[in-house]
Amino acid sequence: MKFYRTFFPLLSILFLIACGNETSSKAEKLGEGIYKKEGWIYDMKELPSGKNVIPFYTIGKLSSNVLTNAVTAPVSEMGITLYFTLDKQGENKQQIVSGYFESTSSDESLFKFPRCLSICPLMIEVINQDGTITSSKMNYSRPNVFKMEMEDLVLADLAYNQRKLRIRIPISKNNQNTIFEWFEFDLAGFSPEI
Repeated sequence: MKFYRTFFPLLSILFLIACGNETSSKAEKLGEGIYKKEGWIYDMKELPSGKNVIPFYTIGKLSSNVLTNAVTAPVSEMGITLYFTLDKQGENKQQIVSGYFESTSSDESLFKFPRCLSICPLMIEVINQDGTITSSKMNYSRPNVFKMEMEDLVLADLAYNQRKLRIRIPISKNNQNTIFEWFEFDLAGFSPEI
């Protein structure tokens, strides 16, 4: 009986300490209607009342790797952000309806997406939990030098399943010829809600 009187309070204290150390994944407010949670940026801005409500919001994730550009002083780093557009209302509420890549560069002479010819494929390598790699392709269009829109929802399924992947993307650095670079994304923590 003495053992239980000593052991039970000690076990209760340890349990409370362990539960108290759990980190909650709360969203950090970055600006008006913009939040960050588990490496994802949520843009949930609304227009002022009395005007039309923006019918969608975006969730973005920066590539795990960046490219350096030694031409500039100081050396600049450029990456790609993968964005998903989600409906705010209607039958597709909280569902991904489109996806696009955006360059983090603000100078198109340093880093841009070149125009594609008739068919514009991207190679995707999904890194499976057992270390094997599954390859697939998707198509894109380029409305401007900083944005590449997905023509299908291949990445949406990978986001919902929170997969890790690499994407081979055509880019042009320093106004040179098109090259293909791999950009890595870990889609863990994706959630259509904050």
